[in-house]
Amino acid sequence: MKETNFKTDTKVKETKKPDIKIFVSHRIDMEAETIDNPLYVNVRCGAVFDKRENIDMLGDNTGDNISEKRERYGEFTVQYWAWKNVKADYYGLCHYRRYLSFIDEYIDCKEPHMFAVESYMNKAVLKKYALLNANKMKKEIKQYDIISSYKFPVNALPFVPRANNVMEVWKYHPEYLIGEYEINLLLETIKEKFPEYYNTALEYLEQPLHKGFNCFIMKKDLFFKMCEFEFNVLFEVEKKLDFTKYEGKSVRTMGYLGEILYSTFLLWLENQNQYRMKETQIVLFRNTHKKIHTQIRYKEKIKKILSKILPSYRVALRLEEHIIKMQAITNSLKNDINAIQKREKIKFWIGEPKFEKNLDIIKKNFWLSFPKAEGDLRLIQKGNLLLIKRFKQICDKLNVQFWMHGGSLIGAVRHNGFIPWDDDIDIAMMRSDFMKVKNFLKDNYNYEIAEYYYTCFGCRSYRFRRKDLLSNFFMDIFVYDNYHNNNDNILEEWKMIRSFKSGIQSQWKNILNEFNIKISNNIRLDDNIRLKTAIDKLIDRYVERFSSNQKEDYLLWGLDNNYENSTKYAWHHGRIFKYDDIFPLKECEYEGNIYNIPSNFEKYILKEYGIGYLEMPNNIGIPMHLKQYFKNVNIEEVYDELLKSENNIKEI
Repeated sequence: MKETNFKTDTKVKETKKPDIKIFVSHRIDMEAETIDNPLYVNVRCGAVFDKRENIDMLGDNTGDNISEKRERYGEFTVQYWAWKNVKADYYGLCHYRRYLSFIDEYIDCKEPHMFAVESYMNKAVLKKYALLNANKMKKEIKQYDIISSYKFPVNALPFVPRANNVMEVWKYHPEYLIGEYEINLLLETIKEKFPEYYNTALEYLEQPLHKGFNCFIMKKDLFFKMCEFEFNVLFEVEKKLDFTKYEGKSVRTMGYLGEILYSTFLLWLENQNQYRMKETQIVLFRNTHKKIHTQIRYKEKIKKILSKILPSYRVALRLEEHIIKMQAITNSLKNDINAIQKREKIKFWIGEPKFEKNLDIIKKNFWLSFPKAEGDLRLIQKGNLLLIKRFKQICDKLNVQFWMHGGSLIGAVRHNGFIPWDDDIDIAMMRSDFMKVKNFLKDNYNYEIAEYYYTCFGCRSYRFRRKDLLSNFFMDIFVYDNYHNNNDNILEEWKMIRSFKSGIQSQWKNILNEFNIKISNNIRLDDNIRLKTAIDKLIDRYVERFSSNQKEDYLLWGLDNNYENSTKYAWHHGRIFKYDDIFPLKECEYEGNIYNIPSNFEKYILKEYGIGYLEMPNNIGIPMHLKQYFKNVNIEEVYDELLKSENNIKEI
């Protein structure tokens, strides 16, 4: 493709109309709608990778360019190309689905980034935001040195914990985009190469308002000054990062760091108090795919033509409208009927007793008669039963206790065994008892308590399993601590603990960044001793803070293996228990054997799941681990191997 010449007279006089070019960054894997406005210059981002033929749109792969860096830099490759190859008086940047609005009205879409959100890009919508009116846009652009998007409050972003400043946006972001390591490297580079911006960068990261998104229009001198700053810093930082360690969205780390530089530069201009600056709303088009727009326009066009030339079609259209209205009424009636049926069903499950027999008895009998698991699922259950029997033998030998927990507790009191669709066993025990078992098994050849780490929850999980077999069977162990509660309001106390749990997650992420490691959500760290040691120190410090070595009036589900959002109800009800709610333990039948359950097991289940243990669950019939841990495994073979081995081990 030939390089397009955008050269203009460099000696632009005030009396002449300014040359304004707003570059629109487009994807190469999708043909998007464009705006018919001479101010917009559409450019393919990463065009060096575009294998399509007969593409008329400009690419960022001509002249001086960094087109090959698209994956890391995103739309910054288009910005660089415009800086190095195109002459203009005003330079702008936006994206194929994000444009700056040119109306004064703020459109409130209840969107945390303060976007005006539209489903599609059509003529009416473009007129709504004055994006087709080049003259109006020119007039407004000439009044300012820079136009950019609104800042938005970071605490409005919908992730936990809430961010209080821009730095925390990146630290707490659930998709782990960039971390403290990269930001510190960015700051060091700014301090070294552009010290005049360093304090502004710190100020920006500490403020509660974020800009980002790289949507702007600015005068040439400011644009060139910003590009010098941004790209010199980014290229230097890029040299010091090992991109083999990045995956998913974190591959775009350079683009995210560029957003910080962009926002820092704008804040620096703002602090100078000598530039004419305006903020406006970004218009976000949810779908700009040309194919979909073409289909919509084609259908509407055909309807319009037919309605003009065929009277019968006009009648058909009216009939269609009538049918749609009738269908809406019918659907509404169906919904009402379903709601009535659902209410009747709910009345049975949670209503007051209305029969000669108590409803609880009816429900219990229903669950006890529910069909048991069969086939592979039953073999998995039987394999895990072998493990809990062995674990009880070990606990009896050591004179320690455990109790059924989670789904296994519901199974015990509702089914006298496994929930028919459950495929693992959950137990709980006090930390002192847990440590006795763990230490006892250190030198055991056959069994172990393995540690798994869930990076998304900041959780260290414990599993009892065979270590001498390539077996997929295991039993989850949840640890409890004695806890001294200082607050009469347990939920308020739990909120405080939850905030510390969030701190574990945040610092965990920092550790991973320091090691330049991004690991999956569930992994053993035995092969990375330094990383395991660092994470264990972090977790143990928090455990030590909240646990008590002596008996207390309360028990706390240990912060080390507490899944933060495994069950939404648990975090509403808290996981602090009165000691008397669990001890003394009661006995309950489970698959023909007797195991312990909490003293007040109904309250325990309520805190865990938020519903009564006899109610009808939403996930009925869905196994949790069958596909995850027994994928590509002959379940019958691994069960037979475990059974044979367990029968050969007589004593521990």
